[in-house]
Amino acid sequence: MIGQEIKYIKVMYGFYKIKTILKSMDNERIVSFNIDNNQNKLIILTCKEITKQSGMTKDQYQFKIYSNTKKDIIFSINLEDPQYIDILRQGHYSVLDGHIYTGNRIMKIRYDLIE
Repeated sequence: MIGQEIKYIKVMYGFYKIKTILKSMDNERIVSFNIDNNQNKLIILTCKEITKQSGMTKDQYQFKIYSNTKKDIIFSINLEDPQYIDILRQGHYSVLDGHIYTGNRIMKIRYDLIE
């Protein structure tokens, strides 16, 4: 599998800067991402294929938050709930001020407790 990257491009008058925010590892792929412009954060869902001792494979999803002000991943957790995985995987959500809006649901991200 070819590595994936999420890049940040800052365009100013007369010049631009390109910075790689996240590079996927060999066994990891970037599934989806979304931007919280008001809080300067990037919500990322990645997936790793894990091989168990029995030879079976399982997808392990990881939820990550990248802070553009700190220039680093500030939070990362494995997701097990298929409902949340589907919402993030399909990308049918928007993020605004730490709230993930999807359909009639709202999920709150407490950035103040993470940083």
